[in-house]
Amino acid sequence: MTKSFPGVLLLGLSLSLAACGGGGGGDGDGNSAGDDGAVVDAGGGDGADDGGDTGDTGDTGDTGDDGSDDGSDDGPAACADTCDGCCDGELCVSGTSPDACGSGGGECAACGPDSICGNGTCGTDPASRWDVLAVRATVFEDNTTGGSWDPLGGLPDVFATMRTFDGTVELTGQTPGVDDSLEPNWDVVVLSDVAARALINSGLTIELLDDDPVGGDDTMGTCTFGVGDSPFEEGEQTADCAPDSGAGIRGWTLIWQLRRH
Repeated sequence: MTKSFPGVLLLGLSLSLAACGGGGGGDGDGNSAGDDGAVVDAGGGDGADDGGDTGDTGDTGDTGDDGSDDGSDDGPAACADTCDGCCDGELCVSGTSPDACGSGGGECAACGPDSICGNGTCGTDPASRWDVLAVRATVFEDNTTGGSWDPLGGLPDVFATMRTFDGTVELTGQTPGVDDSLEPNWDVVVLSDVAARALINSGLTIELLDDDPVGGDDTMGTCTFGVGDSPFEEGEQTADCAPDSGAGIRGWTLIWQLRRH
């Protein structure tokens, strides 16, 4: 049956009201497309909160700061740990200069007068010049046969000789004689202006004798002594020539000394 115009109009109005009622239900859920602003506000609020929380957890990046701090606390390596020469404070130098001598990262040392730096240590300059002194001695009262040094039974008249070589050149000298003494005292230069290399390379040969014009000089023994760095630095030195009857050595003790020429 064909509807009348008023009926059609009423039906259209009812459908419009129903549509409006559906929109109201959407507002209650907060999901209605008609409330786009509200939906964006809700979603944006949630997103902002989540983003803020993530940003807070990002503070754990402090762990990276700790690692950086640990590395910087170590600082540069100490001179002693890395230096092949010697350390002047925290400055590494070659260690080959007499004013700064050393090796292996040790503290630099200043070498003394007449010294050079070699292999990281101070040593005597081989070209330096020295005088060799005989200071005093102690000898035995009897000779190698058990008798007296003098035919009439007197004490020996003692003198000393010294000898060294500078290459093929022999350097010799002797003290004056001291009559009737078991403890002669000289304190005189026996060898003058000797290169240190001669004493270092050849040593020092010393002989003590009894001066006997009638029967000839009687030896108390000859001994050779090596000369290292210490005699050039430490003053008086003791030379002990031990008794050895087979070698004709009665034995003696002599104090000698090096003095810069």
